[in-house]
Amino acid sequence: MGYDGKLLARAREQLDNRKAENAAEHQRRVSLVYTRVPEIADIDRQMQAQMRSLMGVAIRHGGDVGADIAALEEENLALQARRAELLTESGWSIDYLDEIHTCPICRDTGYRGGTICSCLKALYNRELTAELSVLLRNSGETFEKFDFSLYGDKPDETGESPRAYMRQVYNTCRDYAGSFSFTSPNLLFQGSTGLGKTFLSACIARVVAEKGFSVCYDTAAAALEYFESRKFSRDPETAESAAVRVRRMLECDLMILDDL
Repeated sequence: MGYDGKLLARAREQLDNRKAENAAEHQRRVSLVYTRVPEIADIDRQMQAQMRSLMGVAIRHGGDVGADIAALEEENLALQARRAELLTESGWSIDYLDEIHTCPICRDTGYRGGTICSCLKALYNRELTAELSVLLRNSGETFEKFDFSLYGDKPDETGESPRAYMRQVYNTCRDYAGSFSFTSPNLLFQGSTGLGKTFLSACIARVVAEKGFSVCYDTAAAALEYFESRKFSRDPETAESAAVRVRRMLECDLMILDDL
C-alpha cells in the first residue's frame, strides 16, 4: 500500500500528540507519587545510580566482575520490592510509574521492525476516510437508529412483509460491516428512492471506518468525474487535484458508490 505523504504527516501529528499526552500524564503521576511518598523518589535515584554502576562494571577490563554484578542485582531487587510495597500501600498499582504507551506494539513510535505499525496505519486510514467520505462528516447514520416502523408489516404478494424483508437486509448489512476484511465480497443495493439504501450504506461505512479501515463514500457520477478530469482536463491544477482524489479512492479499503 502506498501512503499519501500529506495524510501520513497528519496521522503522525496525531500520534505525536498522543505521545505528548501520555508523557504529560506520566510526569503528573511521578510528581504526585514523589510528593506523597518521598521514599519512592529516593529509591528511584538509588536505582538510577545502580544502573550507572552496573554499566561501569560491565565495561571494566580484567578481573572477575561476576561478584560485583551479583551484588548490584541483589540490591536492585531489594529496592524494587520496597518500591512495589510502598506503591501498593499508598493505593497505586506497582506499574503506576511505568511509562505510558497507547500502543504496546511500537510504544507509540509508529513503526516496528522498519514497517509502519497498525496504530499509525489506523490513524492514516482515519485521515483518508475524512478526506473521502463527506457523508460521514455531517451525518449520524448508525445501525442503532435504523427505524423499522417506516416499513409496512403486512405481507405482500410474496407472502413476506416489507418490514420482515428489511430486517433481512439490515442483518446482512450489519454482519457485513462487523466482519469486514480485505477479502469481503461486494454488495449491490437495488430499489426505489427512499427505501434506505444510502442510510444502510452510511451505517456500513461508519462501522468499517471505526474498525480502522479507510472508507470512500461518493456518488458514482462524482467518482467518474474525477477519473475523467484526471485523464482529460487541460487545466494542470484540476488534473492534479483529480489525480490525488483518484489515487486515494483506489487505495482505500472500502469504496461505496451511491446512485450507481
